[in-house]
This record gives sequence, C-alpha cells and structure tokens, in this order.
Amino acid sequence: YDLLKDMAAKRVMVEINLTSNDVILGIKGKHHPFSLYRKFGVPVALSLIQMDPPIHAQYRDLTAAWFQPGNLKTLEPRIRELAQAAVDRMAASGGHCDFVGEIALHYPLRVIMEIMGVPDEDMPRMLKLTQELFGASDPDTARDGDTVGSATRAPVMETIADFYAYFGRLTADRRANPRDDLSSVIANSQIDG
Repeated sequence: YDLLKDMAAKRVMVEINLTSNDVILGIKGKHHPFSLYRKFGVPVALSLIQMDPPIHAQYRDLTAAWFQPGNLKTLEPRIRELAQAAVDRMAASGGHCDFVGEIALHYPLRVIMEIMGVPDEDMPRMLKLTQELFGASDPDTARDGDTVGSATRAPVMETIADFYAYFGRLTADRRANPRDDLSSVIANSQIDG
C-alpha cells in the first residue's frame, strides 16, 4: 500500500509540475493541498478515494453503519440474483463470450447501482459515464475520443459534470423521498451533524 501510495503521489506531483525530488520527499506522507484531487491542475470533484485524512474519515464515517453485516444481508438476495443473471448469460453464450464486455463491465456496476439505489434503466448511462471517467486515457472509452493526455481536459470535466448533475438530482429525490439505499444515507447525512 505504501509503495502504491508513494507511486501515485509522485505521478500526481509530476502531472502538476512538482518534479523536484526534494519537493516530492518533502511532501511524502503529509496531508495537504497537493492531494490527488489536483490531478487536472485545478481542484475537481472530490470523491472519497481522492480525500485525505481527516476529511476522508469524516465522510467515510457517514456511511459506515450502512455497511454493517445486518444491513448488507438485506442486499444479498438481489446481489445473488444479479450474479446468477451474469452466470446465465455466460452459460447461454455457448462457451464463448467477451468476459470483459459482457460480464466484468456490467456485474460490478449493477451491484454498485443496487447499493446506491440507481434505477436499472439508467445502466446504459452509468456504464457510459464510468467508462468515460475511468477510461479517460483510452481513446475507445474517452468522451469524444479526447483522452486525458490530449491538449484539452474538457471532455473529462464534462463527464464529471454529468455525474454531478445526475447524482444531484438523485440526492434531491432521496432527501424528499428517502429509501433503504446508500444514496438516501448520503443525501440525509451531515458531517459532525
């Protein structure tokens, strides 16, 4: 973990032009504004994976109770149903399938959508947005084929804006109509509140 953390920190520092080894060694292990959220050279949408302590722990604690075994047990039948559907698709393929394209992209996303309470009909949109965001350096999945390494970062920022707009609407709905999903927990929680 420490090795990967150091490698990620050095990569980000190079991307934001902090290339001096003295600067890198001086920053290593400290938590301050040179965090991963500066990847694009300007602060972008913070998600839990880009947050540093102590903010990371404060946000993680908002959802910790939701992930307790008793609560997760209620999701088990639906997750098993999703897994069985994936296995059935593979079995129906006659022994040959594009595992990544037909299973690996879909099953984990469907589980996350179930946890978050995202409707099944939004699967194509969520798949497109996640591929554009996490595949931003791949011309096959990047928005408009404009990869992160290109001159403009506008397509990635547009993808982030689309995520924010989508989950902003979902948050408003969950505040007005809470359900038994993680989106409702997040929408109705407050730090130190």
